[in-house]
Amino acid sequence: MNEPVSHKLAKFLKEKGFNGLCRSRYWVGYENEEHLQEDCINANWNNYDDSSTTYYSAPTISQVVMWIYKKYGVWINAQYMGNEIKFTWSIDVINEDNLNDTSWTSYSPDEEDKISFDSPEKAYEAAFEFYFTELNIS
Repeated sequence: MNEPVSHKLAKFLKEKGFNGLCRSRYWVGYENEEHLQEDCINANWNNYDDSSTTYYSAPTISQVVMWIYKKYGVWINAQYMGNEIKFTWSIDVINEDNLNDTSWTSYSPDEEDKISFDSPEKAYEAAFEFYFTELNIS
């Protein structure tokens, strides 16, 4: 969970307004080749582009989980599926309609679909994508 997210997710998070400090970044230069650079200074790389290079902050999964929780009141979790070495995900959205009656709405892949992933990282990335696209969160 302490490895940088994929380039695809880093680019998506920049579009969604991720602004956390990261020690890793992706950069895309003249020939549109993506590069991961780790152990950078701790910065919001999404705010730094120059004429020849585009940068994307590359947060860890745990940073993304906490950013979504703090910004949207949503908890995302990857779960081990038992006897198979597979993982799935769940999303819990807090409903704050009444301060005295806080409840959650939960989302997870349909049981019939048997959606599973080979690693918790892949499960988390699928959950992030589902949250921002299927739940229409801006």
